[in-house]
Amino acid sequence: MEGSTSKSNLSRLITSFASYSLGDFILFGLSYVVLIPVLTSHLSPEDYGIVATLTASSIMLGFIMQFGLPSTAMRYFFLYEEGDSRRSYFGTIWLLSLGVSGAIALAAIGFGRPIWDSFIRNASFKTYAGYVIFGAFFQVITVFRSVL
Repeated sequence: MEGSTSKSNLSRLITSFASYSLGDFILFGLSYVVLIPVLTSHLSPEDYGIVATLTASSIMLGFIMQFGLPSTAMRYFFLYEEGDSRRSYFGTIWLLSLGVSGAIALAAIGFGRPIWDSFIRNASFKTYAGYVIFGAFFQVITVFRSVL
């Protein structure tokens, strides 16, 4: 009986892995395959470099904004029993994560221009900073959701 349970668990694990891998490939892989010809035909190499720099900046800022809270949530997950105490714990972590990342986003918009101009000279702070900063903010929400 024990062998059939572990085979069943292994089967579910492989099926889930295949499903998520296929979904990730369709979402990310095909979007890049479709977007690269469109971007390269409409953007100059300089503009394409700006897009790549802005994307990398958004990802980096997203990691800074997370402030380690999703990892902390999983670290202490098993200390709380199922039910209201665990739900309250995750709610507190989520609100703290929103507050910290929101404060960082507002500080970046208010005081980030000198840093922006030293790294990304060819992209206007006024035009692109909001997209990058709030993209990073929503990345934090998405990451925390996947942790839950």
